[in-house]
Amino acid sequence: IIPCTFDGKNIFEGRARRTVFVENYPILSEFGSLDDIAPEERIESDVCYTGSITENNGIVYLSDAAAALGARLLFAGWFETEKLERETLAKSDCIRYLGRVDRQTIRRILAGTKIGACISLDEGQYYSCDTFGAKVHEYMLAGIPALVSDSPFEKRMIDEYQFGLYVDPRDTEAVKAAIRRLLDDPDYARKLGENGRRAALERFNWSTQEAALLELYASL
Repeated sequence: IIPCTFDGKNIFEGRARRTVFVENYPILSEFGSLDDIAPEERIESDVCYTGSITENNGIVYLSDAAAALGARLLFAGWFETEKLERETLAKSDCIRYLGRVDRQTIRRILAGTKIGACISLDEGQYYSCDTFGAKVHEYMLAGIPALVSDSPFEKRMIDEYQFGLYVDPRDTEAVKAAIRRLLDDPDYARKLGENGRRAALERFNWSTQEAALLELYASL
């Protein structure tokens, strides 16, 4: 079992008799709608990032862009190093860090943010794999526009489903422009969010994957 192809290729082709792709999509019943979260319970931000906070995930450029704009950037997860944490949080009073949080808090964050970001750099597995990080699928399910990198796969998915914007993750000016566009045009951002939620409900959720996994178990 592997989650996806890499740069369009099955990395086990010729080395395994059978490969089953099972993607790590969110479970609808676990995540649920965010409508049950009252306004006063929502954790508000302009941009959020949830998960492992690493340089490979474009944190330096994302935080530089947010600081330059004065945009409220919220992190939830764990920093790769103390140095990265210290330098990131020192950039602006608008940058907030909640540390590691539980699933209900993630729902409160996504209910209160305007943009979900994950701009992985052009190196390592996340740029070459033909899938999104789990956080992007959750942004989609939450109905908020996603800001992602310009990897070939992500560009194809954004072009097909129109649920966000892609940028060169190393181009701070491009990241700033994308954030500003989404914040300045809430109707456009709302439309992208609606497209993402529709795509998540129809394709990018666990119910589309569990049948393949159960069939594999049965065959074994």
